[in-house]
Amino acid sequence: MKQQSTIVAIAILAFGMGIFNQAIAQTWKVTTIAGSDDGNRVMDGQGNKAQFSKPSYSAIDANNNLYLIDETCVRKVDTAGNVISLFGMGAEDQNHSRINIPESPGQDGIWVTKSGNLYVSSGRSHAVYKITPDKKVELFAGEEGFKGKEDGNRMQ
Repeated sequence: MKQQSTIVAIAILAFGMGIFNQAIAQTWKVTTIAGSDDGNRVMDGQGNKAQFSKPSYSAIDANNNLYLIDETCVRKVDTAGNVISLFGMGAEDQNHSRINIPESPGQDGIWVTKSGNLYVSSGRSHAVYKITPDKKVELFAGEEGFKGKEDGNRMQ
């Protein structure tokens, strides 16, 4: 049984350099679709059998699948609540066995296109990587290992 809780959110809207503020109170219902508070590991599974360690950046595709960065893994949560690690280190299955998946190219940001391509940024290698739906990884922008902030061709 999923635990559900209700929270009250207060949104503060600032207009005109903070001169006019308006508070709006709304009631939200929060439902857990995947994960549990039983552990602190990267474990694949369905619904509350899955576990997350430190989920951070996320993106949603055209089919409402959620992609997120969890520790050093890129993970997918489908609309049925199935959690699948696509890339990374340290992911486990329900038997606590390590999952053999390719290392994640980055863990500092993620977004997804309508065509299903994932883009993952890496502060470690100073680059952005494209991951196609068939899990091919290619350098999209930047030069691995070299910092830069100049505009120009995406590969310079």
